[in-house]
Amino acid sequence: CPGVGEEGMTKEDLKGMRDTAKQMFYELTRMRIALPVLTQLISQKVMMDLMKQNMEAMSKMSDEDRSQLDEILKKGQEPQPE
Repeated sequence: CPGVGEEGMTKEDLKGMRDTAKQMFYELTRMRIALPVLTQLISQKVMMDLMKQNMEAMSKMSDEDRSQLDEILKKGQEPQPE
């Protein structure tokens, strides 16, 4: 786009461009504020859904399967020799 003093650029055009730039800056600022909040909410929702699915799966497991899973998890938590 042409600059100030060049043919085809009026003060009204410049004012319109300036207003558009101000509006874009304002909207970008709002997005920068809102995105972390939205990310947090979505992360919490996903974690809650995963926990719910895990609890449902655990409730459907037999006692034998549950004890086998406990053994596997205990082995994974034991300190590994270096």
